[in-house]
Amino acid sequence: MTRGVKRSVVLRLLELVGRPVLKTELVKLLYLVDRELARRGHGPLFEWRLWLYGPFSREAVDLLDLLEGWGHVEVRRETDEHLRVKSWYRATVRPAPLPWHLEETVSSVVDQWRNKRLDELLDYVYSLPEVREARLGEKVWPSS
Repeated sequence: MTRGVKRSVVLRLLELVGRPVLKTELVKLLYLVDRELARRGHGPLFEWRLWLYGPFSREAVDLLDLLEGWGHVEVRRETDEHLRVKSWYRATVRPAPLPWHLEETVSSVVDQWRNKRLDELLDYVYSLPEVREARLGEKVWPSS
């Protein structure tokens, strides 16, 4: 998948959520988009590895940095009492239209998770068999 398509997926996801999205939430939603794509017979957008807080994609995080640098997302950062930096993302440009299967997949994931609490999303992602069975640093392949 091209970087342009991946960029549009991220921007469309942010647009559909309709509020600033915490980086952790955004990464997990992107994982669920890839998981749903796999369920529908398509390949994933990103490569995922199990990291300290579940499925992680360096490519997805690097893309977020590029989107910020290009001015396509606005990022608000706050440091909590434990000196952890929390980043919220909001799209500042409209995404290019997505192919039908991507639009349907992103919409489906957002519809399911937009109004859930972060802990519910994390509990769900961490409970997935491919996440539970992976070892730190191993590839996590989205499955159906």
